Amino acid sequence: MQRLFGKALAAVLVVGLVAVASAGAASLITGADVQNGTLTGKDIKQGSVRFSDLSDKAKGKLAVPGPAGPAGPTGQQGPAGGPGESGSADRFAELQADGTLSDDVHKNVAQDQVSHDADTGIYCFTFPEDGGTPLAGAANGVIGDVFATLQIEEQGGITGCPADATLRVVTYDLSEGAPADRVFRILLEDG
Repeated sequence: MQRLFGKALAAVLVVGLVAVASAGAASLITGADVQNGTLTGKDIKQGSVRFSDLSDKAKGKLAVPGPAGPAGPTGQQGPAGGPGESGSADRFAELQADGTLSDDVHKNVAQDQVSHDADTGIYCFTFPEDGGTPLAGAANGVIGDVFATLQIEEQGGITGCPADATLRVVTYDLSEGAPADRVFRILLEDG
């Protein structure tokens, strides 16, 4: 029995010494003791490496977005929209340099509503009171260096026009540096 006790005691002492030696050895192993390229992802405990542990170079590579994925499936057709407002101006016209309306490029502007004195670049419009008076609009030259100004006076009395005219367009030719008879367009909205 004494023999058995001695063997058991020796075995316990050996196991204890091995455990102590292993624990000491584990705490003594550093990065200098590991050969480069021998550790792999399997050797690193999952979740033990934090973003802050990474080098700036590694962090930079993670910040670059990957390629775009494939397009997703086409969505279902949405419901039909309601009717929209009319897209056309209340009045529009293209006028030739001599003050005549261009064929098929006018709406709610009649030739007898336009007056023009040659070589002035001034075009006056007189609209009947019962047809609505334009309150807003735009004018533009049709060719290159030409721009047009638009003046609207609801009560009339515009300089250079008949007393009852409520709208005046002046066309300017920039290459001549002065008003000149030129082709232009107007878009007008009534009040």
